Amino acid sequence: MVVPEANARMKRAVKTFALSNSDIGKMWGAFNKVDTTRIGKITLVDIFKGYEIENWRMMAEALMALIDVELDEQEPACIDFADFTTAICTLLCFEPPQLLRFLMYCFDPEKNGHISIEDLKALMNDIHGVKPPDTVIGNEKRSWSLLEFPANGKIEFDDMAEIHHKVPLLLKPAFRFQEKVCNKFLGVPYWEKKKRNLYEGKLRADKLLAKKKARKEKKKNAGKERKIKKRMGLLRYYMCPCIRFMYDPEDESRLTDEQKADKLRLARLEQLAAKNPVTSAWQKYEKKMESKFGGTEDYAVEKQLKTERHREARQMGRAERKAQRAEHDDLKHQPSSAM
Repeated sequence: MVVPEANARMKRAVKTFALSNSDIGKMWGAFNKVDTTRIGKITLVDIFKGYEIENWRMMAEALMALIDVELDEQEPACIDFADFTTAICTLLCFEPPQLLRFLMYCFDPEKNGHISIEDLKALMNDIHGVKPPDTVIGNEKRSWSLLEFPANGKIEFDDMAEIHHKVPLLLKPAFRFQEKVCNKFLGVPYWEKKKRNLYEGKLRADKLLAKKKARKEKKKNAGKERKIKKRMGLLRYYMCPCIRFMYDPEDESRLTDEQKADKLRLARLEQLAAKNPVTSAWQKYEKKMESKFGGTEDYAVEKQLKTERHREARQMGRAERKAQRAEHDDLKHQPSSAM
């Protein structure tokens, strides 16, 4: 089968995860291994069944919500190739800190950045396949009893990372689940290389942005120095470098509160002027409004009254035509105006 044409979601996945044509071909092969019926859609059951986490549906549905995929209840949670690629790449490119954040996302209904102790207990029971009123047993239960939680009962990401560092056994099934999905789809070496390439690409992008920012800052400083040099004069500029700050137009330390307020107001006006440039239509309107160009201040009022008269005339015309159609049966189904 031929790889389907890339839609908007697939193009976004290609850009986000730096997928080459070879990567897309491999993902298409992995998709076809699951899509045995060759209908172009697969279910979440087909993707995630057969792992140690019995209640994998929680993580799968949270993953779909994370990447903005709306599951159709009529088609038992079916997704296409673009959604499959986005979901698998998102899940398998998670580093340990990101996977911890994802687990918090699963049990943070308000998405406010923290979970309660009960939410953490539900998360632990869920990934260990324990259903209430049962609880975990053995080393997991002992590890839970040794934990110390914040006094306010709110577990934030730093607390979650510390808990995982001290007792990794509690959340280990989630990491084992990710590893098994890696083995099923293209293998762990492929995803390790993909994550390394993404990280190196991010470093290159950050370095390029830093260079652009440095060039922009250098250009800005050069312009400021030219202004200071012009204000001071060459002789004073080079002979008295210790007083250059007094001629700096951007130095606000010497400004009063009123001057600072005026400067902010002027900056705001400049921003508004940039967002709302003067158009030719507005210039024509101003000429009709200003007396020095032969206009009158009553122009706006007259124009508004004229517009209201036209509006009233149209309303009266529609009312009259409606009344005529109501009186004559042969006009009821005719259009209100000739085409």
